[in-house]
Amino acid sequence: MKSNQSLLATINPTLKLFTHLTLMILIMTLASPLITLFLWLLALIVGLFIGGWTPSYLYKRLLPYFIFFVLVFWMLAAFGEGATVLWQWGWFHITEEGIKHGLLIALRMYAFVTYSLLFTSTTDITTFIMSLIHQCHLSPKWAYGLLAGFRFIPLFQTELTQMKLAHRVRGFEGKN
Repeated sequence: MKSNQSLLATINPTLKLFTHLTLMILIMTLASPLITLFLWLLALIVGLFIGGWTPSYLYKRLLPYFIFFVLVFWMLAAFGEGATVLWQWGWFHITEEGIKHGLLIALRMYAFVTYSLLFTSTTDITTFIMSLIHQCHLSPKWAYGLLAGFRFIPLFQTELTQMKLAHRVRGFEGKN
C-alpha cells in the first residue's frame, strides 16, 4: 500500500489522520446538505490539486459509490417521514423533509468515502505506522503486528488467485 508522489503525500500521516477524523466528526454533526456538499467539494479539490488525483482515477474510484449515493437518496426521499408532501404515487410519498434528509445522509456517505480515499491514496502504510509510534506513542509490539497484518493482505490476494487458477486448470467448477 504505497502512496502516490503528491504534495499531500509528504505531510505527516498522523497529522493527516487527525485532520481527516476531525473533518469526519464535523461532517457527522452537520445538519445542512449545502455545507456537507461544500466539504465534499473541498475533498475533491484537495485531491485533484495537491493529492495527485486524476479525473479518471476519481471516476473509477467514486462511480460505484455514486450508485449507493443515488439509492440512499431515493430510499430516504421516497419512504421518509415528513409533513410537506411534494409528490405521491402508490406507496411512494416524496416529502421536502425526506429529500433534505436523503441528500444529507447520501452526501455524508460520499464525503466519508472521498476523505477516506484521500487519506489512503496519499499515505504510505510504513510511514503511517512509524508516525503512530513516534507521535502517538503506539507500542512497537502493536505497530509491528499492524504492519505485518497489512503486509499479508497482498500475499493473501495472490495466493487466492493462484488457488482459483489451479482449480480452473483441474476442471473444478464450484461456486465457492
